[in-house]
Amino acid sequence: MASCIRYLPKRKELLFNFIDNSEDGDATVFDFDTGNRSYMFQLIKKGNSAYGYFIAKWYYRSGPIKPFVKMNKEYIQWLTKYKDRKDSNSRWDKGIIGNWQEKVKAFFKCGLFPEYNKWYTKHDESIESHNYGSYRGYAWTKNEATLHNKSHPKGDQKHHEFYQPLDGDGVGLRWVRQAHLVNFCGTESPLFENCKFDYNGKLLSQIPRTAIKVRDAALKTNRDIINRNTRMNYANTKIVRLLRKARETNNWSKLNVNDIFTLRNVTHRTELINHFGIEKIIDELEHTVVDKDTVNNNKYELLSVVIPDTTPGAAEGTRTNGNYLKMINPTTDEIHIEGVANATSTWNGHDINTVKLALAWRDGEIDNVGNNIPESSLKYTIPEIIT
Repeated sequence: MASCIRYLPKRKELLFNFIDNSEDGDATVFDFDTGNRSYMFQLIKKGNSAYGYFIAKWYYRSGPIKPFVKMNKEYIQWLTKYKDRKDSNSRWDKGIIGNWQEKVKAFFKCGLFPEYNKWYTKHDESIESHNYGSYRGYAWTKNEATLHNKSHPKGDQKHHEFYQPLDGDGVGLRWVRQAHLVNFCGTESPLFENCKFDYNGKLLSQIPRTAIKVRDAALKTNRDIINRNTRMNYANTKIVRLLRKARETNNWSKLNVNDIFTLRNVTHRTELINHFGIEKIIDELEHTVVDKDTVNNNKYELLSVVIPDTTPGAAEGTRTNGNYLKMINPTTDEIHIEGVANATSTWNGHDINTVKLALAWRDGEIDNVGNNIPESSLKYTIPEIIT
């Protein structure tokens, strides 16, 4: 998913003026773009450079805060080391889903760089106000610019004069499945510690092998998922065609249970489930009997069923397990099957691994919202038969 890069040429002038005319220890602040309004970009002067800090507006963080970027008039140097999720003790540490990625997005959208090979409106160059309503400078493709001015010819209030800054040089930013990739004038790479680049978006550092591995892995995952979804869309279209034919002819012989998990539309899935019946579906899927019990002369089985995952983006062969409670009516031998939760709670709950625990969850005797449910509350009250 690509991000639209805002470009405010005046901001670069303000930065260079701060570097030239301020004294060591002086500070200035820029606001980040929409999506990062809870933070501000603070710069502190030291020597011929300004060091950038990622500062939260609405909460206080104790302890020293290190700069994440160094900026002078010749180049920018990224100081923060990439940390993967497994290296982080906290969800909001400088990990893959925390401040590290927020810094990447916020910094490249703060207005200092144009977007690679994109167009901007000329009147944005004069914008100096720091009011939110005056922040403009968003990128257009050449096609978007042409279509806009066809709809709004010269003289129209909405007509814009477009230009391409730095002859198309600049940066791009996109999230590819598992990594943020920065496009430095056509060269993509995740940011890495001590990465240097200039204000035209040209990469001045050699990309290290570790960054290349992250980039190549993200691009490969993206290709694999796109190819898999193409195959799944083809299979879905084929099965929908067979389903329509079966309705018309009442001949369902060309459809099978596994087709249910290939269909994307819930209505189509429901139609096949109703045709085959849940008992036949479970029989044909891989499953195990977790527990057996008899309650009030009713025979129950708790089943763990392996369900194939064919949702968009799922890896090939991805499967998940689901609990199902199977009851055999002692009078008619009719079989009833219903889904139950895998655990008593989403967070830190107990596994539902017995028939009685499944019945307690089904009948609402377990608080499935709270966490750390004590063992003493995991009981099932057998209904009394009133005669």
